Amino acid sequence: MRNNPVFPAFLLSLAYLLLSGCATPRLVGNQLDHPVTIDGDLGEWQSTLQEFPDQKVWMAASDDGEFLYLAIRIWDRGYVKPISKNGLVVWLDPTGQKHKDLGVKFPIGRRGAPDSVDLLDAAGHVTRTTTEALSVYGFAAQYSSTQDDTFDYELKIPLKPQDGNPCYIVPGPQRLLGLGLEVPEAGQELSDRREKRAGGRSDDVSEAGEGGMRRHGGMGGRGGGREKGDEGAGPSGDEDAHYLKAWFQLRLSSPGPSS
Repeated sequence: MRNNPVFPAFLLSLAYLLLSGCATPRLVGNQLDHPVTIDGDLGEWQSTLQEFPDQKVWMAASDDGEFLYLAIRIWDRGYVKPISKNGLVVWLDPTGQKHKDLGVKFPIGRRGAPDSVDLLDAAGHVTRTTTEALSVYGFAAQYSSTQDDTFDYELKIPLKPQDGNPCYIVPGPQRLLGLGLEVPEAGQELSDRREKRAGGRSDDVSEAGEGGMRRHGGMGGRGGGREKGDEGAGPSGDEDAHYLKAWFQLRLSSPGPSS
C-alpha cells in the first residue's frame, strides 16, 4: 500500500496554524525623532502606538541604546479598575521569552504612596523604593487615567548596569525582550511569597535606604517585613474586574553595542 503524501502535509499545515495562532504578540520598537518626556501623556506616541485587540492594549516602544522607553494604553474598564487597587507590573526578560527576570510594579496600588515603586525578581523578592530614588539612574515612570476609563502609562528603564542601580535590563545580542503586563489579583503577591518561603526562600519585602539601593532580595533593610494590609487581602469582589496577564515580544530599535 502506497503512502499518501497529502495526509502528512495536512498535519504539518494544521500544526503551523495552531502554533501561529498561539504565537506571542510582537511589538516593534521605533526610532523617535524627538526626546521622550515621561509624563503619562501619550500624545507624542500617537503615530507609533500599536494595537493588540485581544489584550485590549495599545503599546509603543523606543530605545536609544542607553534607555528603553515604553508607552502603554489599557482601555478596558475591567482592567483599569483593578490597577488602582492592586497596581500594574511590567515584566522584562532579556532573552525574549516569558521569564519574570525583572518586574517593575508602578503604581503599586492602594497600599502605597503615589511615587512608590516595587522591584520584583525571579526569586520572588520585592524591593520597595520610589521614583525619585531611581531617577538618579535615569529611571522614570508616570501614568494618568482618562475619563473614558483608559489608563496611560510611560516607563523609562536603563539598558546598562550602573553601580548601585537595581533596576535595569541588558538585552541579548538578538535585541529581543520579553515584555509582560500583569495586574495582580488582590492578595496574589502575599500568596506567592508564602509559597517561596515554604520552599526555603525569603519572603522579605526590603526597602531601599538613603544613599544607595538594595539589590533584589535585600542585603539589609527590614527583614521579614510585609506590606501593610497584606494579611487582610482577598478577592476584590468586583464582577467587572479583569486581571490582565499578557506577554509580548519586543524587538528593540537600536542596533546595540558594536562588537
